[in-house]
This record gives sequence, structure tokens and C-alpha cells, in this order.
Amino acid sequence: MNTPRVSNGWWRPALLALAAGLAPIAHAITYQVNTTVDLPDDGLAVSACHTSAGTCSLRAAIMKANQVDGTDIIHVPAGTYTLTIAPSGADGDDRGDLNITSAIAITGAGAGRTIIDGNASDRVFDVSAGQFVGLSGLTIRNGSQRESGAGIRNAGILTIDHCTIEDNVTVANGISGDGAGIYSTGSLTVDASLIRSNEVQGVGNGGGIGSFGTALIRGSTISDNVATNGGGIFVVNHGQYLYVVDSTLSGNAAYNDGGGIFSVESAGSTNVVGLYSTTVFGNDASNDGDGMGAGGGIFAPGNNGARFIVVNTIVANNTINGRNAFDDCAGAIEAYGANLYTMAIPFGCALGGNGSPAMRQLSLESIGSLRDNGGPTPTHALLQNSEAIDGTTGQGCIDMNNVQLATDQRGAARIGGNRCDIGAYEYGVVTDVIFQDGFD
Repeated sequence: MNTPRVSNGWWRPALLALAAGLAPIAHAITYQVNTTVDLPDDGLAVSACHTSAGTCSLRAAIMKANQVDGTDIIHVPAGTYTLTIAPSGADGDDRGDLNITSAIAITGAGAGRTIIDGNASDRVFDVSAGQFVGLSGLTIRNGSQRESGAGIRNAGILTIDHCTIEDNVTVANGISGDGAGIYSTGSLTVDASLIRSNEVQGVGNGGGIGSFGTALIRGSTISDNVATNGGGIFVVNHGQYLYVVDSTLSGNAAYNDGGGIFSVESAGSTNVVGLYSTTVFGNDASNDGDGMGAGGGIFAPGNNGARFIVVNTIVANNTINGRNAFDDCAGAIEAYGANLYTMAIPFGCALGGNGSPAMRQLSLESIGSLRDNGGPTPTHALLQNSEAIDGTTGQGCIDMNNVQLATDQRGAARIGGNRCDIGAYEYGVVTDVIFQDGFD
């Protein structure tokens, strides 16, 4: 199988260490937030975080870190941090959204415990171009924007780890309004995170994620997001890539095309979208009921040189027109390994790769509902006698670099039987990963 590899430049050990809360790199300053009150830094200290109340707020810590050289770390304890300073005038870091213009790692106490609330007055985080930023152990919610990116707008190199991005709303203004949860034109990595219930209102794309750069999503769930196209994910890569590995797209809805994921191929495009050991289940296209839409699970026109690859993935129970009929995919996909669909040959898909030998039918009653099955994010469990159990080929469960996957989405070991299972969940393996991040 000829699948593109991720370049070595993608892996940034310093950033990943910071995002995971590991030892800071040299010259880093650590700021300890000690108040939930939204106050700006008063500028009285050279490098220390200090507000008019003598505290260190999240906003003040970011403002100070933006001014100091090096990669800084901000620890945010448990609590709800509501942004109360309304945007006005120039888009500075002292008001409105939290603008990050330097290399910063922000670590919370867990997604269920440390909550950053946009108060429906502005987006929550805005990451400037070229900046290495890590967000971990946070819930980012209630952002509101009339432009793209209500939860997070990213032009930098952003890693999101063990976070929840939820209830963010982009009200499309007819010019831009994509990526209600996350709008990214830079490099994006999402690990062990939940992106749910984000919405693009009006005409706009990418309820959960709007990716216009490069993206890697691992061990994560994207669920119940809504947009015109690409309810879960909307991809415009222009010669770059988006890979989804050991992850779940569930319950997302598009008013037009691509309930789960929509991939745009522009003229001369060589971009690649790949789904590896992933579950795309129960998404809906043409959700407004007008019948003008396709690809409940996947919409991939497949022209201009672009590729859409599925490997050992479940694409099933996806529908069209308000759950009125099954419609797993529309467009052209390359199928490798073993994949399962509602119908053995899904209607509307032009098959490339290994074609029909890599595609089989799934009994829908053999898949459980989206719920806590252990691990950091909700999953669809495989039930007894599911066709997905031990269903892969001798190639095994691999990622985009043809490397064997050691674990499923929950962190449970792969290969619970003769062969590893199709989709994001490995049957018959009890995970000892503690479910502690507040997802429900």
C-alpha cells in the first residue's frame, strides 16, 4: 500500500513534552494561575504575572508569557475561568479572546476540572502564526465568533492533549465562518481529546474542526457537531494532509454534504486524507431535510489528484436526509486492509486501492452506542459476534507510516484475538486506563 508518510518535521519533541506536562525546556518560566477572575496583567513586574488585585490570572499569565522570550508554562488549577473582559478596539491580549503570540504550554488539572469559558462574547484562544503552543487537561467551551474559529483559531503549531472542546458557536457572516470548535491554518495535533457539540450557524463549514493546514488526530472523539458541510471535520489541505488514527466520528450532522467528514480537492491538489483504525458511525448529511446533500459519513469528490484513504475502518450507519436513508460515503476513496460498511459495496462510492476486497458489510446491531468504555474519550464498543472482531488482514492495524498500532482509542492493547479488530475499539481487551478526565 502506497500511503504518504508524515515528515520528521511534524514531530516536535519539545512541544509534545510541554503539552504533556513533562519537564520544561531550558529558559522556560512557569506561571501558576491562582484566581479564576479575568483580570489583565498590570505591568508592574518585569517577568512575574501580576494583576491589580495582586493575583495571577490566566489572562495575565498569557500576557506576561507573550512578552518574555523562551517557551513558558502556565499551570491552571481546577476551576471555571470565565472570560469577562469584552472585546473592544484593537485585538490585544488584554481583552476579548486569549491571544497567544509566543511559545506557551498551558496545562490544566483535567478536562473535567479546568474549564475555560468564552462567555459567548468572543472566541476562547487565538494562536499566532509560527508559535509552538500546547494545551492539555482543559475544557474549552462557549466561544462565539462571527469569523472562523469560535473555540480555537490556530495559525501556529498547536498540540491539544486530553482536552474537551465543546459548545462553541460560529455565526457565519457570509465571508468566513468555518471551524466552530477548531479552525486551523497551521499545524494541528489532537490527542486523546473530545470535540463535541460545536456548531456553525448560517453558511459555514467544519462544525468540529475546519482544517486548512496539516492535521493529525489520534485517540480522539469528534461527536454531535453541526455545519453546512463537514459536520465533524472539513478539510481543505492544498497539498498537505489530515490523518485520523484510532479515533471516532459519531453523530455529526451536515446540512449539505459530509456529515462526518468533507474533503475539498482544489485544482492541482495533492492533499491526502487518511482514516486508520477509525470508526465513522451514525453521522448524517442533508440534515435539514431538503434532500440536497450526500455522504453521511464521508464526502470526497476525489478529483484533481487528491486522495482519500481508509484502512481498517468502520464507516457504517451513516445516513442522509435526517436519518431517512443509509449513505456512508459519496465520492472516490481508496480502501486498504479490511473495512466495514452498512452495505458491502456502499452506494455512491467509487472504489480505488484494493477496492471491493477491502470492503465488507457490518451488522449494525453489533456496534454499541457512543459511551464511556474506559480510556479518556467515549467510544463505540464492538459487541459479541461483530464482523469487526479479528477482522483485519495479516497486515494488521497500522498508521499512516505503516507502523503497527500498539493500542486502540482507549489505550487498550491491540490484538485481543487472532488478529486486531477493525475500527477504533479492540474487543475483549479490558483497559486499565483510568477514566478521569470528566468526559461523559
